[in-house]
Amino acid sequence: MYIRISKTDKIIGWAASIGIGLTILVADFLYLWGSPLFDDYIIFALIEICLIPAVLYFLEHRWISGCDDNIPLLLRDLTEAQRAGLPLVRAIEEAAKREYGPLTGELKKTANQITWGIPFAEAILNFGERVGTVLAKRAARLMVEASRAGARVHDIFEVITNSVQEMRTLSLKEKLR
Repeated sequence: MYIRISKTDKIIGWAASIGIGLTILVADFLYLWGSPLFDDYIIFALIEICLIPAVLYFLEHRWISGCDDNIPLLLRDLTEAQRAGLPLVRAIEEAAKREYGPLTGELKKTANQITWGIPFAEAILNFGERVGTVLAKRAARLMVEASRAGARVHDIFEVITNSVQEMRTLSLKEKLR
């Protein structure tokens, strides 16, 4: 299960963590001063201050990685659907029925927006903004430009898929350095 962490969640997490940590520190100074447990509770308070933000960072990183890992799969499926003869809008509606990790919900929203009459380009750009990763925004812009180009869109999408996969590979290599 992927959980998206908002900026508000991070602020609340930091505030709660600092509040709990400071409460432990105050209680430590008031009740355990001079006790052998005094140092242990200082360490415990410092761990508590870091624990909630660390969990939130982990969940956020998992969301981003899940999105970026599934974008090439989504693009590959859209390419194959177009190669099979489906129009791009129909290919997105069909892709929304599949599982793409954290992208699934956002893709369903995009398919619904297109069904409700929102222009394709706007719905795809909204998808990139909602997902919020750099790779998603770039892929969305490339998809819009490819759809505007017309002609053999599946060939353009194949190039986009390869490009996005290469961007993902490069970003993973950069993280390893």
